[in-house]
Amino acid sequence: MIDFKGSHFERDVVLWGVRWYVAYPMSYRQLEEMMEERGVDVDHSTLNHWVVKYAPLLEKRFRAGKRPVGSSWRLDETYVKVKGSWKYLYRAVDKAGATVDFLLTAKRDYKAALLFLRKAIGQRGEPQKITIDKSGANTAAIERYKAEHEADIEIRRIKYLNNIVEQDHRAVKRVTRPMLGFESFRSAAATLSVQPYPWLSFYGNYTKSFGLNNGVTRAGAALGPQTAIQMEGGVKAELLDKRLSVTLAYYDIKKYNIARNTPGLAGALRGFVYDLLDAESKGVEIDVTGRIDDNWSVIANFLHMNTHVTKGSTLPASDPFDIVTQAPVAGKRLPAVPENMGNLWVKYDADGAFRGWSGAIGASRVGTAWVDPANSFIAPAYTLLRAMASYRFALGPTHVTAQVNVDNLLNSTYI
Repeated sequence: MIDFKGSHFERDVVLWGVRWYVAYPMSYRQLEEMMEERGVDVDHSTLNHWVVKYAPLLEKRFRAGKRPVGSSWRLDETYVKVKGSWKYLYRAVDKAGATVDFLLTAKRDYKAALLFLRKAIGQRGEPQKITIDKSGANTAAIERYKAEHEADIEIRRIKYLNNIVEQDHRAVKRVTRPMLGFESFRSAAATLSVQPYPWLSFYGNYTKSFGLNNGVTRAGAALGPQTAIQMEGGVKAELLDKRLSVTLAYYDIKKYNIARNTPGLAGALRGFVYDLLDAESKGVEIDVTGRIDDNWSVIANFLHMNTHVTKGSTLPASDPFDIVTQAPVAGKRLPAVPENMGNLWVKYDADGAFRGWSGAIGASRVGTAWVDPANSFIAPAYTLLRAMASYRFALGPTHVTAQVNVDNLLNSTYI
């Protein structure tokens, strides 16, 4: 199960964004416009965060449920541009065109080909035949693998048989070309190649983004562009025979020239004019999800966020309650963003005589948050408890689940 808690958007919205980006030839800014047309206000830097975080998890689920491939493979490599330099994408498909595996590497040589071959066979098993072009590196890699494992793999060099994988390469380039090259080799690898180790993986991402602002400043000048820099790094471990997943991530997002409508009476008198603000959001996120044993499962998440204005409005803020001067200034925290958030959900699935019954209890803790940009009024922290009971039973040829949910068990009051 993939945990979407902490993304601040519904699961389906996140899945839309990730799928559209990896499936179609578009940039993050184009995807941002598509989401906006469908009523979803999400920044392109957030979309990049989703792709880097969730694409590896979705790819893992995809692999787990993917149909077996054929025993006759077509292997080839192509190139993608990463920060101005060409990197190499090794791919293999079977004779029906189904993807066997892929790997992004810094070099195109014997070692890279052997690394890809070991990865693909480790995931899919040994093929009977591998069709390649005239690459000496690919030939040497296959021969080395055959010698190491006493494998009986036939090597074929038939040009027209490799048309399938070459067409597959063109599809990859059609998708990646609008991205204008990846910002870094690491972020490209995070999107295209995942889980380099069986139970432990690392990821990192550095992204620059650029967007246009519409409108004018209070001085009547055209607004400058909005820019952002996002850095993120993390580690993920799969424990208890890969039944429990633990992820620790750190992120730092800086946004510049955020267009904000001039607040209060000043904005009402001047019309739709804007201040250009800078803001930063950085923090740590911990996710734990999976099964502890055959009966107990857990979903836990903790997020610490430090969000504040780094360059505020030019309006004075000596009196934060003044309807004329109430405006965000440097050093103030962004409104409606709690400093800490946490969720815990524990579920028990019964067996034996009570098989089919399940019960769960959970808690959500939301920390204090400023209500207004001037940080004059703070919303208190609160905790919500919820519970669930369900029963799954057979009804003819299918199964039906009856479920009861109870929210806010303690009748907590919150803003």
